[in-house]
Amino acid sequence: MVYFLIPAYEEEETIGLLLYKVRSVMENVRRDYLAIVFDDGSRDATARVAGLFLLVPLMKHLDLAQVAQQAKLPGTKMIPAEQALRSLLALKLIGKERKSHVMNLVFDEGLALFAGLNVIP
Repeated sequence: MVYFLIPAYEEEETIGLLLYKVRSVMENVRRDYLAIVFDDGSRDATARVAGLFLLVPLMKHLDLAQVAQQAKLPGTKMIPAEQALRSLLALKLIGKERKSHVMNLVFDEGLALFAGLNVIP
């Protein structure tokens, strides 16, 4: 078992990418691992963004493309319906409700990777 002990303070913009990279590396290594994030009193969404990545293994089993299709959600070539749904899910799960409050997350690479995009729309 490999343990990752990750201290974090005000890391809302970077914690997602870090956890994504840890997961990617460990999938290739094929060893059991545990990533523990210690949020030291952040006032931003560090803990919520880190918690979002607990869902990544579960989302492998969801067919969000089919969900989007059955719900007749709109999509474009730039942002297919599945990725738009993932973006919405990510923002809702970390508690960002209003457009004006998500601007600091627009270029968060971790959330974008969660959504399957380069940036959050």
